[in-house]
Amino acid sequence: MGWQELKDLGNQFAKVGKCTFSRTLRDGQGVLEYSAVEDMELAIKELDGRRFTSSSTRLTAYEEKERR
Repeated sequence: MGWQELKDLGNQFAKVGKCTFSRTLRDGQGVLEYSAVEDMELAIKELDGRRFTSSSTRLTAYEEKERR
């Protein structure tokens, strides 16, 4: 999935704010950033453990804590 598809998916969970950023990485990981914490929490709840039709792998969705 490309970053545009990932952002479209992320926008489905944006109810309070919006999905402001998405990135896909070569190792199969993807990053979504939201303008509202509530949207991030909803996306994590809905995406964690989800499988896409073309894959048997399940998604792992989580909040990345800031590194200082």
